[in-house]
Amino acid sequence: MKNNKNTSDSKREKYWNEDYVRYWMERVGEANNENVSVSKIIKGDSITSTDQSCINAITLLKINKTDQVIEIACGFGRSLPMLCQAAKHVTAIDISNEMIKIAQDCTNDKNICFYVYPSEDLPFPDQVYDVVVCFAAFDAMYQTEALIEMNRICKEGARVLITGKNNN
Repeated sequence: MKNNKNTSDSKREKYWNEDYVRYWMERVGEANNENVSVSKIIKGDSITSTDQSCINAITLLKINKTDQVIEIACGFGRSLPMLCQAAKHVTAIDISNEMIKIAQDCTNDKNICFYVYPSEDLPFPDQVYDVVVCFAAFDAMYQTEALIEMNRICKEGARVLITGKNNN
């Protein structure tokens, strides 16, 4: 795991490492429970995406064994085993050290690297990825900057999946 020691927004990073890990584990657990239709964690909120919804959306990208894939904001890694099986190589990044630690336990594949970086400041060269996955996280990013970075690292003709909860 590589770590960005020069994170410009330490308050944001602290939040991701402390509260958000617990929050997302609870929200996804709640969504995967077939008996729940309205969130009990966030009153009045809809249920977040299930693991199956995530996998179904990623399947639309038609990932193949020659693809270089990056999952931006990989969270605790629920899609990583599928991505590793489908792609030549997977890069998993998240702003949260704690999320990356959990994600590393999701797969023992050799074709994956983990990084701790914000989505708005990626350490990768231009035009290296065939597929970008950013599932259920875009609303938590500085969106303009994140889109610029995603565009920069995509090869021509890359496939991109971005989901989030807000109207931006």
